[in-house]
Amino acid sequence: MNENKTYKHKYTTPKGKEFELEGTWEYDSVRMKIIFRDFVFFNNEGTDGLPPGNWISKVQIAEKGEVRLIYAEENNIYYYKKE
Repeated sequence: MNENKTYKHKYTTPKGKEFELEGTWEYDSVRMKIIFRDFVFFNNEGTDGLPPGNWISKVQIAEKGEVRLIYAEENNIYYYKKE
């Protein structure tokens, strides 16, 4: 995620194939959610031919200030920034 409200999403398969896309994002401070525009969830085959859409992710601040973008709250699956 970049300060100019753009993002780059990159996925590398276990075999080393890379998929990448770019889009824009906006933050909803009332609901503490980020909306990613033109987003695709990649898998090992790419996108399964599905067109980009919007991904709305809850933002969670964890212990020690780690910022998490929730993917599946019920399964405790989330994205976070690696240092």
